[in-house]
Amino acid sequence: MRRWQAVRCVIVCVLLSLGIRVAVAERYAGRVTYAGLAVPGATVTLTHGSEKLVVVTGLDGAYHFDAIASGEWTVDVEMQGF
Repeated sequence: MRRWQAVRCVIVCVLLSLGIRVAVAERYAGRVTYAGLAVPGATVTLTHGSEKLVVVTGLDGAYHFDAIASGEWTVDVEMQGF
């Protein structure tokens, strides 16, 4: 009897795991430069469908996006005067 309950429990766990999808979060980072020099204050926009994420580069031109969904994203960089 206990063995049958254990087998049933395993079957239920396998069936439940097949229906669960896990969203993978990733980190995306980079540095904006022009002629080898950092570009501070540039606006970096990531676009995925209707979702948009926006950050501004730091003094070293670096930027990062934490916990973005996997998939194809478009990166746009804007800076007044460029």
